[in-house]
Amino acid sequence: MKKVLVTGACGFIGQALCRYLLKKGVEVIGFALDPDKVTYLGDFGMFRVMRVPFETYQEIDKILLDRDIDVVYHLAWDGTSGEKFKDYTLQLANAKYACDMLMASLSIKSKKFILVGTVNQLEIQKHLTLNDSSPRFTCLYGTAKLAAEMICKTLAYQFGISFNQVLLANVYGPGDNSRMLQNVLIHNFLTNTKPKLVEGNYLYDWVYIDDVIRLLEAVGHGGIPQKRYYIGHRELQTFKDIVLKVRDILNPGMECLFGEYPDSNLVDYDLIDINALYIDTGVKAEMDFKESILLTADWVKSMNFN
Repeated sequence: MKKVLVTGACGFIGQALCRYLLKKGVEVIGFALDPDKVTYLGDFGMFRVMRVPFETYQEIDKILLDRDIDVVYHLAWDGTSGEKFKDYTLQLANAKYACDMLMASLSIKSKKFILVGTVNQLEIQKHLTLNDSSPRFTCLYGTAKLAAEMICKTLAYQFGISFNQVLLANVYGPGDNSRMLQNVLIHNFLTNTKPKLVEGNYLYDWVYIDDVIRLLEAVGHGGIPQKRYYIGHRELQTFKDIVLKVRDILNPGMECLFGEYPDSNLVDYDLIDINALYIDTGVKAEMDFKESILLTADWVKSMNFN
């Protein structure tokens, strides 16, 4: 890859991806709602960040003069946590904007479009097979992502652009300012606060940010057109096992209150080949788990949880 466009360039994953690609000598164009939040080191001549609201995606060919972009990574999505999960109008709008961005990629002659999705889509697919189910509010987010995938995949096929969707597991690491479970749980262990948790017998995955961006790069280089890839580990553990491993690294022996809430996560990993990316590109997640947790813990210590 020589030139890429990254939407959502001011977010946790977007910033990390831009920094990584710049260090590899790739020219990067970043779209962000708040460019002032974007901070990069390195050759600024290889990086441009632009304020591009979602509503203007249909006019990208007028805003951006660049053509022949190798890969568009579409990460931009408003409402990936908290109360915004419950806003179905926002989630539906995000799906439309993803489709607008794919069509804009055609107008600037991009060679490949990568839509960044979520493993929650596998939960939606599971719910669709059940007559009696109890969907979480998170399912509004997952449903919008799934709709965006299928519409973008159709448009990409019909108009002749290489398309991949990637499903992200739970991404953690320095740079994440959110109150996602990974940060909250690490904070609890650091402050000796007993976490109240679900039973945790379902399959789960935590993926360190450095592994995530290497896997995203691999899809850009070698992803087979129209194929969906899982961005995570090739061997999965239960939620409970992961929590206990993190606990043993940061606060050995501390009590974890499992079973305070019922398990409601129906993500079905049988619906995706978690080995596909490794088979197609030879790239896999390989960061040492203990080291990654300690690095993230140092970051979490600097966060204000008040």
